[in-house]
Amino acid sequence: MFKNYLKTSWRNIIKEKGYSGFNILGLAIGMAVALIIGLWVQYQVSYDRWLPDYGQAHKIMVRGSRNGVAEVGSATCLPLADAIKKDVPEVKYVAQTDISGQHSLMVGDKKLYSKGMFAGEDFLKIFRFSLLQGNAGDVLKQPASIVLTRSTAIALFGHTDPVNKTIRLDNLHDLKVSGVLGDLPGNSSLTFDYIIPFSYYIQTQDWIRQNMGNWNLDPIQTFVALQPNAGKVLGASVTQVWMLLSGEFIVLVTLSCLIAAPVAFYFMYGWLQTYYYRITIGPGVFIASAAAAVGVTVVTISLQAIKAALMNPVESLRTE
Repeated sequence: MFKNYLKTSWRNIIKEKGYSGFNILGLAIGMAVALIIGLWVQYQVSYDRWLPDYGQAHKIMVRGSRNGVAEVGSATCLPLADAIKKDVPEVKYVAQTDISGQHSLMVGDKKLYSKGMFAGEDFLKIFRFSLLQGNAGDVLKQPASIVLTRSTAIALFGHTDPVNKTIRLDNLHDLKVSGVLGDLPGNSSLTFDYIIPFSYYIQTQDWIRQNMGNWNLDPIQTFVALQPNAGKVLGASVTQVWMLLSGEFIVLVTLSCLIAAPVAFYFMYGWLQTYYYRITIGPGVFIASAAAAVGVTVVTISLQAIKAALMNPVESLRTE
């Protein structure tokens, strides 16, 4: 019987080649677009998930207001890191970084101008990037040192061992290579070609040293890694965190449905009036559509929201 169905379908396709081809093409394009969107979404949500214990890493955000308008930013003050270490036992590691920027690296007659960052000693304990050479607890201890990515090391030293060799930074200071990182993948929210200890930044920048106790200047970023089960320590239940992460989306979708329903009714009612035989639009179709939209929203975000609630009190924030 199934074979007969296939034969009949094939004959109908052959009989109406133009119509069938048009429908097949439209279906293929729709499926291709859906697959592309799905792959794009999968790539976007994969950011930093390749890092071990990525769920414990967080970026400190500062909320404030200016002229009555709420603002949220990643710039933090210099004394914050020490205060967190002292007063927040749920935090395991703290590391400060600059905003990152371009610097010149020189080795003999080779000169490279690329993006790097100054980072605190525990940075590679928070973000456990693959270290090809060196130890995460040691490579950022000495101020006059530098950790290179593999590509940067090859660009400056070829395929020879770069560890303990000297690099001239901005034609001002000499740094010794203390470690080599694996190249960062494309789905990393942090991008750099090298890391220099933040202690070196303090030593060489007078304005940083002068503002180490200034709570009113926000020139840096601060990252932390939470202790295991920090969410339980802080007393946040799964339900509370789920509501925190999901509630806003549900409210937005509900408001959108309330706005869309009268607009859709107005245009559909006018369109149906052009037909002698027509259906009556009842409230049921709008209620069902709104329920479906809210349901899809809940299902879409609940998995990640509950997962975040089980791991930490807040969802990890990534750099832009």
